[in-house]
Amino acid sequence: MRHRTRTAPITIAFVFVAAAVAAGSDPPAKEPPPRTYGTKDRVMYRIAAAEFSPINSIGDYGDDFDGSSNFHRRATSGLGTTFFASPHLPAGAQVDYLELDYCDSDAGLDFSSNPIDVYLNAYDCNYLGSGCSQIKSLKSSDGSAVNTGCGYVSDDTLSYTIDNYTHEFMLSVLVYNDSGLTSLAGVIVGYHLQVSPPSGQTFADVPPNYLYYKAIEALAASGIAAGCGNGNYCPNQPVTRGEMAKFLANALGLRWPN
Repeated sequence: MRHRTRTAPITIAFVFVAAAVAAGSDPPAKEPPPRTYGTKDRVMYRIAAAEFSPINSIGDYGDDFDGSSNFHRRATSGLGTTFFASPHLPAGAQVDYLELDYCDSDAGLDFSSNPIDVYLNAYDCNYLGSGCSQIKSLKSSDGSAVNTGCGYVSDDTLSYTIDNYTHEFMLSVLVYNDSGLTSLAGVIVGYHLQVSPPSGQTFADVPPNYLYYKAIEALAASGIAAGCGNGNYCPNQPVTRGEMAKFLANALGLRWPN
């Protein structure tokens, strides 16, 4: 479990940029953005607080969308409000990071003397809505910014593969009511793209112990490559410009209107 407070770095960066603009100079360059392709790097997908909807807005439950100073979600009545969201992630992606961003300036404790003001749960749900299983939870009390301002708490031990056909990956956040002093700032889901495991040997000249067996089987299963004929792939044969064109067109699904 990792956590840290973001308030100070953000404030310092803002003052630095404001001073640079006032002096007529260019603001400092940002760090290179993370790559969002391939299987090496983790892709960070942010679900903004505005994308979370209240699960129940009747009776003692409510929500407050504050767009004047920030775009957070707050509870305004009753014990609190549960918000939910369904991240749109690519099928086959492996979710391995979850982060809860929140603000909490309430000096008191809200729930049975337990400083859990914002509570995030991740679920694996049946696509027909017949049931959900909790796969991870994060609590603001595990962070360093509880009752002191804005911060986040994260976990990188999750291992969940997205299946958009028969499953749903759902998030719920419970924000306790404390006169608007506690709010949800957003959630970040980190995932890696991955190559599917082979379901069996397709080509006679590419056995399971071949170095590139998994990659070649993935190309064949996806329809990108069909081999060189007679049940072989010819892994050591040079690729022509025509064959490369076919690989790229099939991989990208190139299409244009006639």
